[in-house]
Formats: sequence, structure tokens, C-alpha cells
Amino acid sequence: MEVSNCPSSLAQKRRWVVWRYVERDGKQTKVPFQPDEKPARSNDPTTWHTLEECRKALQGGRFDGLGFVLGDGITGIDLDWKEYPGEGVPTEARTIVDRLDSYVEWSPSGKGCHILLHGKLPEGCRNRKKLAPGVELEVYDKGRFFTFTAEHWEGYPDDLQECQAELEALLADLGVLSTTPAPHPVALDDQALLEKMFQAENGANIRRLWQGDTSGYSSQSEADLALCSHLLWWTNNDDGRADRLFRQSGLYRPKWDEQHAGSGKTYGEMTLEKARSSSPYRGLEAQPERKKEKESTRLVSLAADAQFWHSPDGTAWASIPVEGHIEHWPVDSRPFRLWLSGRFYRTEGKTPHHQGLKDALAVLEAKALHDGVSCPVFTRLAEHDGRIYLDLSRPDWSVVEIDAHDWRIVPAAGAPVRFRRTPHQKPLPIPERPGDLEPLKRLAPTKDWPLLLGWIIGTLNPGPGAYPLLLLAGEKGAGKSTLARMLKALVDPSEGMLRTEPRSDEPVIIAALNDLIVAFDNLSGVPPWLSDILCVVATGGALSRRQLYTDSGEVVLSVCRPVILTGIGFGLLRDDLADRTLRIEVARIRDEQRLTEGELWQRFEAAHPRILAALLDAVSTALARKAEVTLKPLPRMADWAIWAEAASPALGCAPGEIVRAFNSAQQALSADLLEGNPLAQAVLDLVSDWPEGNRQVYTSRELLDELGRIVGSPPPGWPRSPVALGKALPRLQEALRRAGVILTGQRDSYTNSFIWSLEVRAQAERAPEVESPPAALPSQEALSDNPAQTPEEGEDGWERLERNIPRILEALRAEKPRLLRLKSEQGESYPMILKPEEELAKRGIGPRSWEELLRDQIVMGRKEWPQAKRVEVWAETPEGWKPL
Repeated sequence: MEVSNCPSSLAQKRRWVVWRYVERDGKQTKVPFQPDEKPARSNDPTTWHTLEECRKALQGGRFDGLGFVLGDGITGIDLDWKEYPGEGVPTEARTIVDRLDSYVEWSPSGKGCHILLHGKLPEGCRNRKKLAPGVELEVYDKGRFFTFTAEHWEGYPDDLQECQAELEALLADLGVLSTTPAPHPVALDDQALLEKMFQAENGANIRRLWQGDTSGYSSQSEADLALCSHLLWWTNNDDGRADRLFRQSGLYRPKWDEQHAGSGKTYGEMTLEKARSSSPYRGLEAQPERKKEKESTRLVSLAADAQFWHSPDGTAWASIPVEGHIEHWPVDSRPFRLWLSGRFYRTEGKTPHHQGLKDALAVLEAKALHDGVSCPVFTRLAEHDGRIYLDLSRPDWSVVEIDAHDWRIVPAAGAPVRFRRTPHQKPLPIPERPGDLEPLKRLAPTKDWPLLLGWIIGTLNPGPGAYPLLLLAGEKGAGKSTLARMLKALVDPSEGMLRTEPRSDEPVIIAALNDLIVAFDNLSGVPPWLSDILCVVATGGALSRRQLYTDSGEVVLSVCRPVILTGIGFGLLRDDLADRTLRIEVARIRDEQRLTEGELWQRFEAAHPRILAALLDAVSTALARKAEVTLKPLPRMADWAIWAEAASPALGCAPGEIVRAFNSAQQALSADLLEGNPLAQAVLDLVSDWPEGNRQVYTSRELLDELGRIVGSPPPGWPRSPVALGKALPRLQEALRRAGVILTGQRDSYTNSFIWSLEVRAQAERAPEVESPPAALPSQEALSDNPAQTPEEGEDGWERLERNIPRILEALRAEKPRLLRLKSEQGESYPMILKPEEELAKRGIGPRSWEELLRDQIVMGRKEWPQAKRVEVWAETPEGWKPL
């Protein structure tokens, strides 16, 4: 099946299933499944998947077609004329297609069609209508999946149209809208009506039926009939609403829509008719008065449709429906209390008492801890099954799903991970294609740009592995704090981006639990206790804090977070922290280049959507390439280095450029550490005249005495005993190794004394060699000497490039490169990933063809290099980069 022409408004949604024919009662029925062959349900978002996942499953030959679950403002009209005696499309069907004028495609039988549009059905609308002999109409806006064939009718829109007014007018003309007023008006929405049903005297029985429990009935058909009787009573005999509610229940099954061979009516229609005749509506006054129940009991029943679970640290959580999306909150949080109190007020017309609410929360917390499943909860970033998820922290709780092919925005209910929200979190913008890192480079100028890019892309890797700590150093007025705020805002904006210098472990732990990126501003130094806790945070060690209002309770959590520190001078970093640090010197901004705070952030916010899109492209590239990247030997922070190298083509970096920059920065930090440490200098003086390969062994006392003779009068901080020496030397091992001195220590099993070994080796440390797929960038290549690339008289480079777009597109379609960039005598753009044109065509935002992509790049490039005399398009091929 070719789905390249799938409407973009459908392709980007996680509402897809696959289906196959299953024989039931001698008939072939279309039954929905998930790609892993587990059953799919049209009322359970956790069983829906992306179009790409379902397309791949369909290619395996195990299924007969694709399906799209209606809802989220998408309505489907099914026109069927299998029994129509005439030829072609019946006039009645063609009239409806023309009247709505939205996306339309053939149904699998070829004797019908599906119309898909943006709109919702009015209350009380019946779902079926016979238009003519052999011609029938069905219309649904939720609780149903439509088969998807991609056999689009030519001449009609290729995407869904907004048709609310046209839909309502059509349904009114067809006579399927309810015109008979109910005996008693039902002003409650569906959710409030269900809550009231469940609180009735027989509410427990209704709830069991609603949840799919048929244990009190001899067959499921009897249970169906019983639930329909309740629904009709509570909806005042509104067939359409009762049908809609039944489809949301646990009893709903495909049989509901199967037609009876004799009458032509569906099983659902016949069940509702039987329920109405056997248990006619007699008015709300016939409802037995509900027994008085405790307020806490009513509150617990109002939370029946929430999902209760707990995180591994023993926190009780609730996943609650809010305005069409799902939110996750701790049971003891203020948002959950307000949600539950609001439901009580809407149902009872009053606020709950404090004690009743407290008792209900205790019951729900116990339900989450003892009956609920255990699920991890994430802050901003998560990984699941080879995909990465980024919480945009927007009001609709949408997230970005990233895989090795692309990225897309999905609702929280469609993501297999659960995110937590903190009060100070701020939303990220909706990313916009094409991505562009150039504005960030202009806003954050530094000579250590590759190193900075490596750290940024590292923040979008959920692990496993440690994060390098980013240390922004520089003189006063260099813009260190502003740069730190900007880096945090890229993926983790919050109120109060930077925290003040901590005075104890507690602020560091709080920051690590609440933020993806932990940032501390204006540090005067890094004392040993702070160095230790920062190492724990950056490497994923265990953090513990005492539970509130207890004497002995302790919560132990393991978090791994990127860290930013700013300061004028940090002094000496301890060796264990220095090994994990990327130190970037921020140059002072010249007065003529300085911007006001407002101007700077206005530029950042305007560029943020495209910067974020470029980073998401780089994450996708890293997921696709990381298994193919090899570093020999493995450097410190190996997981981060491999990830950064895998992403480097999309970041505009040459192979190994980021890793080499890190190695150079580490060498400089080690040199600083050795130069300012008297103990390290004494060790270096001791071995200064040793030949390479010389090795000497000392006890702790012997080595302390030898070093003491070299230093003379002991300086402040000098170890005064062999035990103190044993604690100080391990912190210097890595820096000494980089200087060519191998220091090892171990306890002698015969004498029970500690032995130190010193050995001199070659000082130069070889930078890791990179083995990865071709990704060489044309940064050192000159412009080509092809005469065809030279502009004609009176024509600049951009005009020539636009004139040659047809020829460039022809070359692109022949070469099919993965990466593309523009190059002029004034500079070059960052590489962009060249997605296949059929993938671009499915997008709802950004360019939808290679031509549109090229023209977007030309617009941006013209702003950057307006005077360019010659501009070329370069593509990455198996042989390297070359101009087109």
C-alpha cells in the first residue's frame, strides 16, 4: 500500500492501528490490532501507534490494512453502496461528497468511500441513515476506527478541511439530529453524567458493567442489554448519546457494528431497541433516592476514571483526564486536590470538607501504592524502546518523540513514558523546520564552539552514561550568566533559570530532582564537599534526603543531570571533578557589540523554534549513527563522547572535532591542576630526571619523606601523615597520568603496609581515533571551479542559485544524499539532514518538498551573506562532499 499521499493532519497523529479480516458468525469482520498483534481498542489510546509503525507492520504481510481511530476533532463519514443496483457512484453519495468537499478516499471494497474532516457531531446525532435503496451513511467522531486505503479521489482536497458548519447543515437536512426534547433536560456532559450514574443506589452495578465486568450475567449479550438499559434511562432515551457512551465502555466490541443479515440493522441498534422496549424511560423522579454516604466515599468514586500508580521511590501518582488530554500528578499534590475538589463541586454543588478530602486522598494514595503498577517518572527527558521523548511542558502536555528516522509531536496519552511537572517549569516552543543553529552561534560567540555544541547535544541524551559538567569562566562582564541562562532555556526553561551558590548539599539535591539542567551562578570556588555532590549529580549516583516530618525515614533517589557552573575564577578543581569538566572561556563582550537584555532575548525567542528543531534533527542523527561510532581508545566520559560524535554531522562538526576539543580541554585542566598543587609539583620534581620506563616503589612513609625533602617547609594543606598522603594522591592520578607519570597504590599482603609505585612514560596522550560512517565536511574545500557555477553578468550568487534549482533537484534525486549545505565565498551553512521527499510531503509544518527546502535555505542564506557573489549547494556522498 502506498501511503505517501496520506493527509499530513492524519500522518502526524498517534491514532493508527492495523487490521485484518477475522471470521465471526460466518462473516468476514475487520478487527483492529497493534503492530505486535495485540488487540487494539478504539477507546484505549495506549493501543494506538504512529503511521510509520503501522506501515512497517503492514509490510510484514500479517495484516490486511491500516486504520485510523477517529477523535481529537476528526469526524469520519462512511458512505456504502455495496447493495446499490446501479453503476458508478450513486448520486446521493456524490452529492454528500461534493457538499462537504474535504479529503475523500475509496473504501477497501471499492463500493463505498470515506470522508474525513475537522469537526464534531452535535449532541443527539444518530449515527446511521439510509439515503436510498442500497446506499447507506454512517457518521462518527469518536469510538470508531476507519480503514485507510490512501486511494484518494482526484479533484478533492488532499488534506482534511474545517467543515463544522457544513457538517451540521448536512446532518440537519438528512434528519439525523434529535428534534424531540427529552422529558427532563440533561445538562451534564458525558463525564459528569457518568459520575452521577456511578453514585446512584445501583451505581456499583453500573460501574462494573461500564468497566466490562460480565460476571453477574449469563452472557455478554445480556450484559450489553443491561448497560444499554441504564444508559437509555440516564440519557432520557437519547439513542445517539447512549450509543456514544456504550462505545467508550469496557463492553464495546466490534460486534456492536455488525449488521444483521435479515433486518440490515447492527447488533448495537437492535440491542438499544430491545433495551428501550423492555425498560421504558419513566422520568428522573422514578430514580430511588441515593442513600446518604460519606463525603470521602463520594470523592473516591469521583476519581474512578483516573489511573493510580506509583513511582519506584514510593510516591503515589494519578493520571487524570483534563480537557481532552492526560496529566500526571502526585496524589498529594495541589493540582490533583484541585481536580478532585472541582469534580465534587460540579457534581454536588458545594466544596468538600477538609477532613473528607483528607480521608479520600489517603484511600487513593493507598490504592496507588498497593493496587497500582510501578512506573518510572521523568523530568523533561526520557528514553523508551530506542526512542527519546522530550516534554514540551505545554498546557496540552504534548511531547516530542524522536527516533532514528525523524521526530514528531505526540499527545501525552500516546507516549509510553510519564513526565512530572514542577511549578517553576516553563514551556518550550513548538519546534519549526528547517532547523538552524546559526542564530545560536551568533548569540553565543565562543572559540570553543564545537565543545559547546557537544555539551548541548549531550543534554538531550537520557543515558546511560555520565554528563560532562560545563564550566563557564571569564572576567566580569563577559556574559557568563546570560550564556548559562540561554543554554538552559534551549531545552529546560524555568522560572529563575540560575540558582545561587549553594551552601550545603540540600539545594543541589532539590535542583537535581526538579530540573533537567542544574545551573549555579557566580561561584567563588568549588570546595571539596561541593565537588563531591556535583560528581554524584553528573554521574548518576544516589542522592538521599530525609522524608518530611519524620525522624528516620529516608528517600534515596538516583538522578543524572547536566550541570552548568559560572564564575570569574574557580581556583583549582579536584581531579575527580576536572576529569568530567568542559571548561569554556567566555570572552568579554565589546561595548559596541553589547545588546540590551530585552534585545538579546527577543532575538533568542524568535530563533528558538528553529534552534530546537536543529537539535532534534541532531538527536535523530545520533540515534541512527551511534551504533556505528567507535572511539579508540575510549576517552573519559565515553558515552557522552560517542553520542556527540554520532550527532556531529547534523551539528556541522567534522569527524572527531568534538572529541579532540574535549581532549585538549582536559589536557589544559590537568596542567592547571598540576601547576597549582604543591603535592603534584613535588611528585613531578621527584621524577623529573628519571628516564622513560623507570619505575620506583615506596611505602607511604618513604614517599612522604621523599616528597617532604623536595618541598622543604610544608606549604598549607600539605599531608602531615602517611594516611593523609593516601587520601590526597588518588585525586592527582589522572592529571599525573596525562603528564606521563603513572601513579598506582596497593596494600602489601605480607607487611600490611600501603605501597606506592611511580613510573615515567611518554607524556603525550594520543587523542581517540574516530571510526564512523562518512561524514567529512567541506569546511576545508574551496569553491568548485565549474564554469556552470559562475553567475552571469548582472546576476549575484543567489539569483544564479535560484535559476539552477531544477538542475540541482535533478542531481539530488540522482545522488539521494543524507546531508546538504550551502557554501559561498563568505561562509557556509550547517549541514541539514535531507529527508526523503515522501516523508517531507507528510509534514504538517515546514517544507514539504526538496524544492521548498532549498528555497527556505536560500532565504536564510541571503540574510546571512547578502553580498555573496557565488553560492553552491554541496552534498555528502559516499565519496565525500561535493558540489552539485
